[in-house]
Amino acid sequence: MQALARSILPVLNVLGYLVLLFAGTMLIPLALAFFAGEAALKDYDLAILITAGIGGFLVLSTRRFRRELQPRDGFLLVSLVWTVLPVFGALPLMVYLPDLSFTDAY
Repeated sequence: MQALARSILPVLNVLGYLVLLFAGTMLIPLALAFFAGEAALKDYDLAILITAGIGGFLVLSTRRFRRELQPRDGFLLVSLVWTVLPVFGALPLMVYLPDLSFTDAY
């Protein structure tokens, strides 16, 4: 069990950095919404804070497990990125439209 955790934690560390990067890219639409006077601006702020908070938590909680990733780690990382980042991309929709289901937002 411990060996499995040690092999996944470095991947989660890199995933945390990618989630933080994604939170940074979410600032561009936030700026556009600010200048356009969109009603969903506060909901978008909350979604960015949640994304950055979870990314920061992943980075800080797995920083001691950093190592060079192996090719098999790359497969896991790509799979996680393709499934996890759309969840954070759906957050603004889910916060702004509470009646929208998770599946529709995803």
